[in-house]
Amino acid sequence: MSQILLDSYFMIGLHQERFKEINVYRLNNLLYLAEAYYMCLNDTDKLYNEAFNVSVYGVYVKELTEFFGKELNSILINDIQIKMGKEIEDKRKEILYEIYKMYSKMSDWTIREIILSDDSPAGVIFSNPYSLYCNYVNPLSVKINKEDVKEWFKRNCL
Repeated sequence: MSQILLDSYFMIGLHQERFKEINVYRLNNLLYLAEAYYMCLNDTDKLYNEAFNVSVYGVYVKELTEFFGKELNSILINDIQIKMGKEIEDKRKEILYEIYKMYSKMSDWTIREIILSDDSPAGVIFSNPYSLYCNYVNPLSVKINKEDVKEWFKRNCL
């Protein structure tokens, strides 16, 4: 099972335990911010092997969107999946919990606006009609550069 899926279970579990809803778009956006935060804190080049792509809802990982579905409905997971999420390493839990705390009071739209801001790596792709068209035709053709995300997050979010 992929690490990003296990981290997803942890993040969804945080929301469910607090009776908050989370949909696949918010989940993808929060994991994107978690990866950026992790890369800054640990001066590394990635948290996940998967690439993030741009959508009108912010960013997404193809595998997660396929696994959880593309609907705006709230994601619910079972007790076994919640337990699997809680078994991730403590360092990952801390990062995910910090992102949860930082962004839990923000609406999905506000988080999307932060991620797709004009100076962000995702925003640059989103504002370029050619890149957005390429991404629509072949969703994996325009990947967000993780090093650019790290620098953007360092400048704007820390």
